[in-house]
Amino acid sequence: MLTCQEDSVLSASTNFPENLNEALRRPGRFDVDIAFDYTTHEQAVGIFKHFYSPSASDSDSDSDMTVPPPISSQKFDVAEAAEQFAEANIKMSLATIHGYLLLYKKDPIMAQQKVGEWVTVLQKKQAGSAAAQGDVAV
Repeated sequence: MLTCQEDSVLSASTNFPENLNEALRRPGRFDVDIAFDYTTHEQAVGIFKHFYSPSASDSDSDSDMTVPPPISSQKFDVAEAAEQFAEANIKMSLATIHGYLLLYKKDPIMAQQKVGEWVTVLQKKQAGSAAAQGDVAV
């Protein structure tokens, strides 16, 4: 006797959808494909602005995410810093970028200034990982 689980959702992920067995791709199996691509320039700008926007932290005064004035004496423009941050050509997931911004959650200037160095380090790690797996590094 076969039974059906109503109101159930099954999800799966793979980095190599072309290698999936065709039986899994038939109708009624996994019906929806959602591609999670790297972050776009606009998304990188948006997450930086959201993370460091004074208005975002003002709405929850009890939060430990309140961003104080920048540590340095430099004048700070969130929109300008967000654009400079995104120009680092970040080819990462939003989750990876969020993790990076958490490292500098109280210092947006340092987050913006060190992003190029961080991207270089991650690209070297990715290239080494891809070479170890026999893949071609992008």
